[in-house]
This record gives sequence, C-alpha cells and structure tokens, in this order.
Amino acid sequence: AVFALASSGRAADYTWNSANAGTWDDTTANGWNTGGAYPNATNDAATFSQSIGANTTITLNVADATAGTLTLADTTPGSGWVLSGASPLTLNASSGTAILNIGGAGTVQNTHLISAPIVSTNGLDIQVGPGGRLGLSGDNSAATGGMTITGGGNGYVRFDSAASLGGPASPVTVENGSVAVIGFSDLSSTDLARFAASDGLLAFYSNVLSYVGDPWNASAYSPAANIDLTGFNESFRIGAAALPLSGSMPTLSGTFTPPSDTFRFGGGGGALVVNAPLADGGGARRVEIYGPERVGTDPSIVALSAANTYTGATDVVDGVLRIAGTNGSIQNTSAVNVGTGTVLQLDAGLKVFGWGQESGPQVGNNNDRVGDATPVNLTHATLNFFGNPDTGTTETVGALNLLAGLNPLDVRWQTGNVWYGSSLIYQDRGTSGTGAAVLTAASLNLTSGAQLWLRGVNVGVAGDSASRVMLNSSPTMVGGAGGG
Repeated sequence: AVFALASSGRAADYTWNSANAGTWDDTTANGWNTGGAYPNATNDAATFSQSIGANTTITLNVADATAGTLTLADTTPGSGWVLSGASPLTLNASSGTAILNIGGAGTVQNTHLISAPIVSTNGLDIQVGPGGRLGLSGDNSAATGGMTITGGGNGYVRFDSAASLGGPASPVTVENGSVAVIGFSDLSSTDLARFAASDGLLAFYSNVLSYVGDPWNASAYSPAANIDLTGFNESFRIGAAALPLSGSMPTLSGTFTPPSDTFRFGGGGGALVVNAPLADGGGARRVEIYGPERVGTDPSIVALSAANTYTGATDVVDGVLRIAGTNGSIQNTSAVNVGTGTVLQLDAGLKVFGWGQESGPQVGNNNDRVGDATPVNLTHATLNFFGNPDTGTTETVGALNLLAGLNPLDVRWQTGNVWYGSSLIYQDRGTSGTGAAVLTAASLNLTSGAQLWLRGVNVGVAGDSASRVMLNSSPTMVGGAGGG
C-alpha cells in the first residue's frame, strides 16, 4: 500500500491494497491498509490498480467519500472496478478540475463502472488510457462543473442515462481523438447541446450495456429526431459504437443541420444509419465519412438510406459508406471521393451480418443512387455494387477515376459472404431471384500506377444471374487493369 499523511495544505495518497471487493471506508489490509484513514478530503488521491481478474465492487457506504484524483486501472484484460452504492462519490480539487484516470490493459479493454452518484462542482477531467473504458450509470445531477473527456486509444466514456451526463445543462466536452458513447435512447436536443464545444466523436451504442465487456444484443440507442448542430464545433461528428450481431442500428431521423457546410459521420466501430435527408443550406453542403476511433475492432459503417439532395462532394475518409435500401441516394453530389483503405457500397439492402432489420429479404431496390454524370474517384479503395436478384439492379455513374494503388471493383448480382478484414459483414441471403446487376460508367480512367481489380459473381456473363460492368467510352489505361 501507498499512504502519505497529509501535511499542511496537502491531502493524502491512498492505494487499495488488494484485488478484493470492499467498502470505501475499509482501512484494513483488504482495503486502504491505513489502520484508520480513507480518502475523504478534497485533493486526496485514490488509486485502484490491481490484477483483479474479475469485476470487483467497491461499495460507497459513507457520505464523505472524496478525492481530487481517482484512478481505476486493472492489469488483467477483460475486467474492471465497479463503484456502487447510494452514497455519493465527491470528486473535487481545490485548484482546477478533479481528475478521473481510466486505465486499461492496452488493446484488450478493461471496462470500469461508476453507478454511485458523482458530486463535482469545479469540473471533472476524465482521462482515458489505452483500452480504458468507463461506464457512468448513476444520477450525476450534482456534478454541476461539467466534464471533459481526453485520451482514447480504443477506449471511451459511456453514459447510460440522461442523468449520468451531469447537472442540468452542464457541458460535456469530448476532445479530438476521444469518444463519448450514448447508451440510452432519445438523447434530447437539450442534452445534445451539452456537447457543443466538443471536437471528438459522439457514438450511439448498438447493444445492451454491461460493465463486463459489451455483449451482443438486439437493442440499439438512437437520438431524438431532428438534430441541429448549429453553433457546434466544426469537427464534431456522430457515429455508432459496436457492430451488433442481431437487432437494429442507431438511426438518425427527421432533419439534420450540420455546424456549417459539412455533414460529418462515422467512427466508433459500429453501424450508423442516417435516414435524415441531407440537404444544402445557404450554400452547397458536403458529406465526410470518418473513423478511426473504434470501440471495438470492427469497421465503422455509415449507411445513407434517405433520398439526399446536397450538392457538395462526398468524401469517404475512413471506414465504409453504404448508399442502401429503397430510397438511399446521393444523386446531386458533385463527386464521390473514396480514400485509401475505404469502401463505397451501393446495395439494395442485403442481408448484413449484424443488421437485424435487413436480415430477411432485401428491403428495396433503387436504380439511380448516384447521378449519371457524377464522377467516382478511387484512391486505393473499394467500390462494391450489389444488386437485388429479385428485381435486377442497374446503376449509371459518371467517370470512374482510379487515382492510385489497387482498386477492387466488386460487382455481384447475388452476394456471397463478404469480409472486411476479420469481420464478416455481408451474408448471402439465399434468394431464388435471378436478376442481373449492371453497373455503367461514362468512362474508366487510370492514372499512372493505379490498377483495377474487377471481381464478383458471374462477371461478364450475358442474361440473368450475372454481373456486368459497362463503359460508355473506351478506357484510358495509363496504369493497369486486372480481372478475376
């Protein structure tokens, strides 16, 4: 144990002495090992850092549980500390904000939970280490000084209720590279406004919450309809956390107003549906799809499922962008730019591993998702065109420009299993339909060093049960091409 007596004007440092559960006022060798003192003063430092190996509960049983710095860490992956009880946990520093350190075990996460109510009047700086996760599920309405989330490295801070966000209208600031996860439905516009000063990612959870990892389940959490980000930081964006094996996905519905001229989505390693039509404002607006902040190891997927009318460019910076379902389209976008390692997918709403509302027949078909003259620019990126075999699917785009690297073009009238890294993300639904999938481009242009890898199911075969790529003019082969 580490224990330093407080001197004039200085508080004490306490370290929990075992890997066992206990109560906050336990001063025996099982607890703080002080023989009488426990953290109960502003500026006290309380540290829980053991190889606990299982979720371990510390019960707050006293009214004066207080610290200026609290550290929750576990050197064994997959477990965490749980601070519970009806008594409050007061986190205050006499100068500046209190600090809550959330440690992890690197790439394999530790998830800690504080269900006890938090009291904090001067602000709380939550510093997330690599692999560290924190769930807040208590009534934190007495935390009136606001919260700031810094750090990340595959970690996050998860809020399990509106009350866990802190006192009424108190800000929650997510710094660049950090992640806040919303684990409850219908985040109100008032509570969303708490995040207005954030530069980081707000991700909506896809599964039932647990402080023991994140089990797969059918629940998803979505914000209330009609999102207005006017006055928010330009770099703030919305994503989804965890790719579910079953059930629905977080969905943005109603209207959506960005901070300025750019809609930013993606990140969190989950699947987000944007069913809000994205339109221009006073001028042209553009769409940007981002990562890579991930709660898990799955790719970040964003599906645009509405008939969008914005006229600026569409940039896929990281992850997967799907234009899908019956209405999903971006007909007026000026260009689609698909960056290194990313995926653009046009599909009818195929059976998707983890996307429960699409686990049966295709949800629809659309033969005009992208404008006939809209250029599609690939830079070491993948373009998937997956048709609806029950109806047949056609699509016409403008110039198909390959700017650098190897660029797979996957055309399927019927999908087989499709993998993204180690994740199975699309599964053949076993339809009996035989409709062809036909993608037509105005031209194909390869710059020096760029390559095309054409692949798919029954590519080039005439008639039904086939996949075809058509060009309205002869290709410009400066780089190279391949087929398979």
